[in-house]
Amino acid sequence: GFQDQALYQIAEGQYRQNDYQRSVATFGQLVSRYRRSDLRDNALDRASEIYATWLKDYARSERYARMLADEYPRSPLAADAYNRLALAAYNAGDAKALAAHYAEDATRMAYQAPTITGRAAIEENVIATHGMGAVKIDLTLTSSETHGEMGWATGTYHLMDTEGATVQQG
Repeated sequence: GFQDQALYQIAEGQYRQNDYQRSVATFGQLVSRYRRSDLRDNALDRASEIYATWLKDYARSERYARMLADEYPRSPLAADAYNRLALAAYNAGDAKALAAHYAEDATRMAYQAPTITGRAAIEENVIATHGMGAVKIDLTLTSSETHGEMGWATGTYHLMDTEGATVQQG
């Protein structure tokens, strides 16, 4: 139908006007009212992105990202959802949940750091990073892609202490 398309365009207009609260509310209406809409995965992605990037409400961002990843695992938008879920796990201090987003033989290449290979090593690295006081991360993706079961992302980050002061960025 046209109602879902109209709602999506309204939400996008609100976003372009920097009215993020109204935009996520409108995207949320589309998600709940139009479960069979071709735009539903896009609405889930946009809501998750706005909550994470602009409203800094990571719990709600995680909720929408989880729905997107669970309901549309093969969507090109799923890579961003998985990244937001990993971000939420880091900020919750859950190294095991963050590492679960990586394959057993995954490689993580962090900025100005040695390459880390393997899920267990990635989990240990996250624990060590938290232990050094970098307990929150703000991540801005510049690109992310998936191909089959493999995914990768690039972007910038700010690691922060408990007070929100940046302790590392890249």
